[in-house]
Amino acid sequence: MIINFVIPSWSYWKEPLRAQPLTQMYLATILENNNTEVEITDFRDGQKEVSFADMYLYTIASPDLKECQEISNNIRNKYPNSIHIAGGPHPTILPDETKGFEIVVSGRGEEFLTSEPYKSNNEYPFPKRHFLPKEKIVNDNLFKTDNIKSTTAQFSFGCPFGCSFCAN
Repeated sequence: MIINFVIPSWSYWKEPLRAQPLTQMYLATILENNNTEVEITDFRDGQKEVSFADMYLYTIASPDLKECQEISNNIRNKYPNSIHIAGGPHPTILPDETKGFEIVVSGRGEEFLTSEPYKSNNEYPFPKRHFLPKEKIVNDNLFKTDNIKSTTAQFSFGCPFGCSFCAN
């Protein structure tokens, strides 16, 4: 089975390549560790051809919904037997508004993608970086002052607080 994570353009960000798609790399790592063939198609630096996969996965924030729906429709026209799965913040909060996907995942994607429950932070793998080219992982855009080569990291999942003003 081949799984392809599709990363939309993130066009609403001033610099979409500044940070890495850590969630997608993290989930891709879990799948690869379970002997699944995984690739990532990254639209942050422009349109590109999408190769065949059995499943296409989308981590969707609300501003990405329309673009992800358009991408999935285009892929479906080319590969009509593939399955498209939406997860992430928008499908979790508004699953009924997440149309155009065969499966909509609400909540944590790890449990959906594997049969293993991931309950302890000690069990989470560190996201492998080989899914993207080096120039999309290490860059000098993160810190604007010194041209320091840098990258981003994820040290926790979610926030323990429930602030009413927070979008997350």
